[in-house]
Amino acid sequence: MEGTILLERLLMKLGYTIIYVPNVAASLQFFEQAFGLKRQFLHEGGDYGELATGHTTLAFASHTLGQSNLPEGYIAASESGRPLGVEIALVTDDVAQAHAKALAAGARELKAPQSKPWGQVVSYLRCPDGCLVELCTPVPGADDLQTLRALNKRFIHNFVTNDVASHDAILHPQFRNMTSLGAHMSRETYLKYWATGFDNDVIIYWDMRDERITLHGDTALISATNRWERVQDGATTVGMTSYTDTYVRTDGQWLCVLAQLLPVAAQHYPADDTIVVKYLRGQLQ
Repeated sequence: MEGTILLERLLMKLGYTIIYVPNVAASLQFFEQAFGLKRQFLHEGGDYGELATGHTTLAFASHTLGQSNLPEGYIAASESGRPLGVEIALVTDDVAQAHAKALAAGARELKAPQSKPWGQVVSYLRCPDGCLVELCTPVPGADDLQTLRALNKRFIHNFVTNDVASHDAILHPQFRNMTSLGAHMSRETYLKYWATGFDNDVIIYWDMRDERITLHGDTALISATNRWERVQDGATTVGMTSYTDTYVRTDGQWLCVLAQLLPVAAQHYPADDTIVVKYLRGQLQ
């Protein structure tokens, strides 16, 4: 019991991030104007101030206070030619708009908004007091990835079972398809093909493998490879085709807006240990 109480006393939480700046009031005002944060507190002497940033407080202290705390000195962000190797990351749903607002308030652009492979949009700015700020969208949650994986399996199952109604429900109104021969197919033509595209007597084996999903805000790319075996005129042919499906989040729902196919050369065949689902004569295994 005593050990448990002692452990609880020793547990810590991040309470404050404090940046030493030349002018506390000016830094508070900049963060209010540039990022829309609210001032929580400014000491009457002007040496310390806080912003209302939730459980962890973003605060500013004067260099006078910093020098009294650290008499041997420190590197001041305001005096460094390059930003310090530490950043303040602010999360927003619209990085481009927030970035433009910060520039208008006096920030200096270090990197314009760009999409990261894991789905975030980020940008980097330097504040007038030297502070490095990252603006970023929320990290895509596991729920999105789980939903997209399920949609990819549904896409394959719809094809194998010739399920037009189920497939129609996951296609964007402006959907189009690009075949492995480079032909473009409208949504209407594509769904007509979908009704009879898979013949169990011809395609005796079908799998989906090497699935890769990347998120870029409200856009997602799903790529994978299908291995197939076809029997025609008594001869069996084996091959693989890769695809990339582009999904966009529309009214809270992921819908496929573009499906692209590409033949795969034998030297680039993904291994069997990357198989996600497989079908024998149309039956899920």
